Amino acid sequence: MNREESHLDFNKSFIKAIPSEYSDFKFIGNYSHVKHLNVDKASLLNKDAYSWPKRVISLFFKLLFSNKKHITVLAFENYFFPTLTILFFPFFIGKRFTLVIHNNIASFISGGLKNIPLRFMIVFFNVKLICLTESGKEKMDELGFSKSANFIPHMNYCHFKKGFNSTNLLYQEKKVNIAIIGRQAHIFANKIAPKINLEIYKNLHFHVYGLGINLNSSKNISLIKKRLSVHEFRSVLAQCDFCFFPNIEVGYRPSGILLDSLSNKCPVFAPLEGHFSEFKNENIGVFYAEANLQDKLMKINSDRIKRYNFPDENFKESLNITSLDLFSQKLSDHYLSF
Repeated sequence: MNREESHLDFNKSFIKAIPSEYSDFKFIGNYSHVKHLNVDKASLLNKDAYSWPKRVISLFFKLLFSNKKHITVLAFENYFFPTLTILFFPFFIGKRFTLVIHNNIASFISGGLKNIPLRFMIVFFNVKLICLTESGKEKMDELGFSKSANFIPHMNYCHFKKGFNSTNLLYQEKKVNIAIIGRQAHIFANKIAPKINLEIYKNLHFHVYGLGINLNSSKNISLIKKRLSVHEFRSVLAQCDFCFFPNIEVGYRPSGILLDSLSNKCPVFAPLEGHFSEFKNENIGVFYAEANLQDKLMKINSDRIKRYNFPDENFKESLNITSLDLFSQKLSDHYLSF
């Protein structure tokens, strides 16, 4: 598993979604994650500062001596973990593997020797894959993994919102407040701001959150140079009018911030690509193609489209198809498919 808070909400949610018949599980992960999780039995890797290969190797050797027949790997890459599994294959005879696909598909598409171990692992072991997006499942089918790949929609995070009170961010009520967060903020600064005169959108205000961003503030751009705390992040999504996703090249990976936006009933301004396209027929924001991005911005600007134009009931279907209960049900079906 990744260190610090990367994938933390997903990992917490996955554990919460594990069907009751599989509740007697053993968790193996880094200390920075285990301390946030409600697990009874855990083998810990206390040093999170290890490099990725060293973390994988350290966690793998804890896995070797587990007596569990079903192994679920929540995050992995295509080389180190599969290679180790093949090298120590006697330890895994009769085991069942579930591998959750996050960023692995792009590597498969590019090809190369580093993908060979995972392909061997899928052929020689009892392995099934969980794809978290429809586009990811379709691409894995094209790549020859149709028999081993299952699609389970990435869960939303509504179950973390209980008792949350946001901090007033003092956004201007007369403006359409558009938030751009984290990696998306870097893309906005590097690919959108240099090409578009954003000052022509008099009714829009862009709030750009992140570290190391090369962007100058202006009349309608506020640059907040910090890494948001969880509370600040949720406050932004609870109060902005749109969460903007300027990345057109989204590939097949799920978008965690998209799920955070849905969970906070925050309208999205998102591309008609990848994970986002699964929600294009839901009235939960404004979707754009690369060719009409500026037209859509002008539409939002001219009509002063605000958060209240997307009432909570608009998010009902999107939240239903990404619910934790549905994820748990489909996860149970997945385990039964072995």
